[in-house]
Amino acid sequence: MLSLDAFSQNMGSAKKSSIHKEQIGQVQGEDVFRYSLQSKTGMQVELINYGAAITNIITPDKYGKMNSVVLGFDSLSQYAGNDNSLMGSTVGRVAIVFQTKNSLLTIKITRFLLIFTEV
Repeated sequence: MLSLDAFSQNMGSAKKSSIHKEQIGQVQGEDVFRYSLQSKTGMQVELINYGAAITNIITPDKYGKMNSVVLGFDSLSQYAGNDNSLMGSTVGRVAIVFQTKNSLLTIKITRFLLIFTEV
């Protein structure tokens, strides 16, 4: 079950770098994890494995005050909902191409034929 504070901000400063992994819920029977990365200076990035979405970046402003600089949702259900237009997702057009059968991908002047295979 997803707690309401799964995407809450942790404004505390860090003494050392850290990476934490936490299960925050499920979408269509698949576990979803939140990864929190924090630097020695306290900058923090949070992302989830659902859509490779960045859910939060906390960094100092020009006065040194830690603030979130990411526009996002408050809960996993919002990221998984129908109203989400891929908010925070880092997945680009290459992932979308794989959803179609036998697609052509052009990078600069080189074309690549992507063959669909069922898994």
